[in-house]
Amino acid sequence: MDGTYFEEEVHAKDPKAVGNTLGFVLATSGYDVWLLNARGNVYSTNHTYLSPNQNEYWQFSLDELIRYDLPATIDYVRAVTKRPSVAYIGHSLGTTVMYGLLATQPEKYTAQVRPCIALAPVAYFTRMKASSRNLAPWRDTIHWLLPRSFGTAWFQRLGLPRLCARFRWVNDALCYRLIKRTGSTDAQIDRSRVPLYIDNGMLGSSTRTFIQLMQQRSGLRYFNFSDPATNLQVYGQEESPPYDFTQIVSPFLVDIHVKVDRYVDLENIRLLKADIRVPFAREYQIDDQSWGHVDLLWGKNVGKVVNRRVLRYLADLA
Repeated sequence: MDGTYFEEEVHAKDPKAVGNTLGFVLATSGYDVWLLNARGNVYSTNHTYLSPNQNEYWQFSLDELIRYDLPATIDYVRAVTKRPSVAYIGHSLGTTVMYGLLATQPEKYTAQVRPCIALAPVAYFTRMKASSRNLAPWRDTIHWLLPRSFGTAWFQRLGLPRLCARFRWVNDALCYRLIKRTGSTDAQIDRSRVPLYIDNGMLGSSTRTFIQLMQQRSGLRYFNFSDPATNLQVYGQEESPPYDFTQIVSPFLVDIHVKVDRYVDLENIRLLKADIRVPFAREYQIDDQSWGHVDLLWGKNVGKVVNRRVLRYLADLA
């Protein structure tokens, strides 16, 4: 298998081209593909004894995803597949949780994750041109209004995907603009797929996770509670501590990023590289300024520019 399957916009022009949908590309290349749904989105609300209708269910942030959920996922996949390691591909916050794991449990997961391919890596939050920090002055109000979850299936509940698919003027005037706000560009957005993106966007997480993102100023820090006394009880100090990225020692890190990104300034990547003890195994920057943050996932030419390299890096490093 060579990573090809029929994708109208790609293979009608070049039957041998690498497709734009990474999951299918990997599966048709012979990889065993597992897709992780983060705790709290509409596909991942099960719990042993708590219900999403209870406030206690939503008392988690990125810290719990890093400490519990991602390790449990890796351990489960390894147990089922009987493989000594897994390859990990993450985008944006999907890279954040992996960097957090490699920084806090390097003795176990350095060898078990090879390679870690980071698309639009986020470990530092400086110089962000667009971010949840813009809402930081309102975080107490947001937590009061939404004490449990933030963004859970909002678009779907409003019927927006159906409206986008049915009415072109809605698609162009509203849905297309919403997708641009995620960090995409005119040159890379396939307008015919916008309703699909809307239908699979804003699937939600805890309000605490969103607030944690508002709190970030430099390198990723643990969730900061509203009062020093709680921080002292949880962390042993009055402010939440930073994640120590100097503890990352993996020789299997791969970075793919764009030069102009509303969410990931190049300075953030430089700071991460200065922290980790070893150089990236592979690094690729897309200099074309028509590429944005999410275009590494759904850009019109993502198969040729990104997915082709992902296959190569997996072959070299896995």
